[in-house]
Amino acid sequence: MASPDIVVSPVGGKSDLKAFIDLPKRLYAGHKGYIAHLNVERQEAFSPKKNPLFRHVEVQFFLARRAGRVVGPEGKKSIGDPVRRLPGGSAG
Repeated sequence: MASPDIVVSPVGGKSDLKAFIDLPKRLYAGHKGYIAHLNVERQEAFSPKKNPLFRHVEVQFFLARRAGRVVGPEGKKSIGDPVRRLPGGSAG
């Protein structure tokens, strides 16, 4: 019987990032209506060098593993500057 314990750890390298990016494809393979993302697009979206969002936020991605197998992704972000409110209540 597999261990029921789930271990959550930060994404710490290229192989972890690949596992993070590939997980939805594995989880939703065969589901009607699921369209897999493009790997290159996801790699750029999660790259601080290519995604300008990372100039404004700090992000740490995590992987959840059960018995060494990735079973879930997680992300935590903190915004560098608070959201400015414009007249009328909309965010700017």
